[in-house]
Amino acid sequence: ISLENKSKNQTFKYDVVSYVTKPITRTDFLQALTKLKKALVLAHLGNSQEDDSFDGNFSDTPPITDASIPEFIADAIDFINKNYAEDISLEDVAKHTYMNPGYLSKLLKNYTNETYIDYLTKIRINKAKELLTSTNYKVSAIGIAVGYNYSQHFHKIFKKVVKNS
Repeated sequence: ISLENKSKNQTFKYDVVSYVTKPITRTDFLQALTKLKKALVLAHLGNSQEDDSFDGNFSDTPPITDASIPEFIADAIDFINKNYAEDISLEDVAKHTYMNPGYLSKLLKNYTNETYIDYLTKIRINKAKELLTSTNYKVSAIGIAVGYNYSQHFHKIFKKVVKNS
């Protein structure tokens, strides 16, 4: 695509090097940046064709740590893990990650193999089991501590998940 600026009689040329869509994994993002850097280096050197000897490594490119989970999914999971004891909804998590709730729900299912409710329940019940074995708190107090406002609901969920009471 070319853009002409007739007042200065200059032409700016913009070439698409890579196209990315949201959400994007860290790996895909870094690959797109590497491809862009490669194109810029080749353009600076005056090469119009790609040089296969260029390996795309740049010392200033940050290392990839855990690229299997996108940063916004990790952020959503972290938010749930830190706020499980509160009355949090999928909408709250979506607001925190600036995502549409339905889309976030689909992505959470893809990356965790669990629905939002199943993941939240797992976190709450695991914490409840920990508190039951390490404290002398009443079961109703533990239910409240892990985010269940009604002890009957906590008992029902606990029994369903753990398969014993």
